[in-house]
Amino acid sequence: MSQIEPEIPAGHRQNFVTLQQAFANDDAVLVRCTDRATGQLVTAICVGSIEPGNGGVLPFAVLLSGDPHQQLELPEQLAPIWEE
Repeated sequence: MSQIEPEIPAGHRQNFVTLQQAFANDDAVLVRCTDRATGQLVTAICVGSIEPGNGGVLPFAVLLSGDPHQQLELPEQLAPIWEE
């Protein structure tokens, strides 16, 4: 298991708050996008409206395509008890 990084970057914390507000206001949408670096289709969590003429959307996060339990290693302090 990895160690917890001392602090989550401020920009990530602010994006999380923005996403929380978007979900509370029903302003969060899922959009299929093309990753500019790889050309692959990805699913992004976006804030805004998908209705034409309503200002568009701003991507905030990309969902993992694989099994997150195999892709990511949680910090030791946060590991689920079933992994012990």
